[in-house]
This record gives sequence, structure tokens and C-alpha cells, in this order.
Amino acid sequence: MLVGSALLDRILLSTSIYHRSLVDYNWDCSEPRKTYEEIPAHNKRKYSKLYLETLFDGEGDSRIEWTTRLLEKYDFAKVANFKEAVKHGNHPGVWKDIVVWEHEARPASEIVEEEKH
Repeated sequence: MLVGSALLDRILLSTSIYHRSLVDYNWDCSEPRKTYEEIPAHNKRKYSKLYLETLFDGEGDSRIEWTTRLLEKYDFAKVANFKEAVKHGNHPGVWKDIVVWEHEARPASEIVEEEKH
């Protein structure tokens, strides 16, 4: 889970202007290219909301609890739950639930277009 936390933390640092790192790690990127800037507002792409999909084996799936804790720690909220939405595997396969999580990276009203010169 530590690698997952570091990756999620890095994504939020690149997209969510108010996010402050929750994980102790070093991100080494010699050429941020307006994608991995220290200040997300300086990146080319601006995000208002981020969405993350998770797959579970129904309500009894043991991963639901720790996944929920992890995502709520990073201010994600569950916004949709689709029962038996996708079949995974072969012969006969298992129906998975899709749970969609939302994180507000920045209010859309705060995002302004940069002037092109």
C-alpha cells in the first residue's frame, strides 16, 4: 500500500492545487514539462475534479475497507456504485462491482485560461 500511497500522492500534487504531501518520498523529475510542476497551477492541464474507479467482488470484498480508508485519507468521496457491472476472467468469470470515487482538485470557478502570446 505504500507504493500506492506515494503514487496517489504524486498524482494529487500534480493536479490538486490545495493538496499537501502526506507521504515522505522524493520525486525526481528533471524535466517537468508543465506536467509535474511543483505548483499544479503552472501545469498545462488544469483539473477541477479527479475520478478513480475501483473493482470489487461484491459488498463482502475484503479490499473495500482499506481502499476506502486510503481514498478518504486523500479526500476522495464515493459517488457511484455499479453492481455487477463488469465480468472479469474466463470460464465462468466473476462479476465485479465498479465503485467510482471523486476528488475535488480545485473549484472550476478558480481556474482561468492562460493568455497565449
